[in-house]
Amino acid sequence: MSELEAYRRRMEDRAQSQVIGRGRNDRVTVAMTGGQITYIEINQQWLREQPSGWAVGSELHAACLEAYERGARDEVATMTGLPALAEMRDLAADPAALLRRSGLTR
Repeated sequence: MSELEAYRRRMEDRAQSQVIGRGRNDRVTVAMTGGQITYIEINQQWLREQPSGWAVGSELHAACLEAYERGARDEVATMTGLPALAEMRDLAADPAALLRRSGLTR
C-alpha cells in the first residue's frame, strides 16, 4: 500500500509526458501524449514524391509503433523501484500463483 501513492504520481506524470516516435529515415515524426496522437510531421518533399498513400501509411504506422514501444518501456521503468506493486502485477497475471501466495492452495 505504501507504494500506491508513488505509483499514482508516476502514472500521472507519464500521462502528461510526450513520447516521440519516428518512421524509417525520419520521414514521419509522431508525438503522443497519454496514448493519443497529438502531433504528426511528414517530410513534405518525400510526401510529394510518393505515388500512392501506401508508403505514407507505412511510415506513419512505423512512427506510431515506435512511440507506443517507447511508452511501454517507460511504463516498465515506472515500475522500477516499486517491487511490491511489480509483484502484485505478476501475481494478478498468474491466478494459481496468487492463490498459492495467499495460502488458499498448495
